[in-house]
Amino acid sequence: MKLCYTCNQEKDESQFSKDKEKRDGLRSQCKVCRKDYQRARLSKIAPTANGEKYVNITNRLRKHRITYTHYRSMLTKQNNCCAICSQVLSRDHIDHCHVTGKVRGILCRACNLGLGMFKDDIETMKKAIDYLRRSQD
Repeated sequence: MKLCYTCNQEKDESQFSKDKEKRDGLRSQCKVCRKDYQRARLSKIAPTANGEKYVNITNRLRKHRITYTHYRSMLTKQNNCCAICSQVLSRDHIDHCHVTGKVRGILCRACNLGLGMFKDDIETMKKAIDYLRRSQD
């Protein structure tokens, strides 16, 4: 048995490709995760605002330890819109908890920066909402 560093599942060694450079002779990623990684690397899937150029998201997927399939399912579930403001995404940002590292969803730049500025602090965000409500009078 061997642990895949991408999906964190323990799998039979037959689920891993060979790699002569590794101590145990096997890749760190299982075959399924490796296939997702390769598909994402070779696919240029995130169109920029002008729709002509494409952005390769491989590094972002690796950083957040999610597969291409998981990324696409999140986008589909969100209808290619920001999970907070529902604006159609021209450039997406993978939102994650800075404490646990868990991916929460896909956001637009403004919403992602907003959460970051509030340091994911729910109480401070509630105070900001109260402030906005008081200032509407």
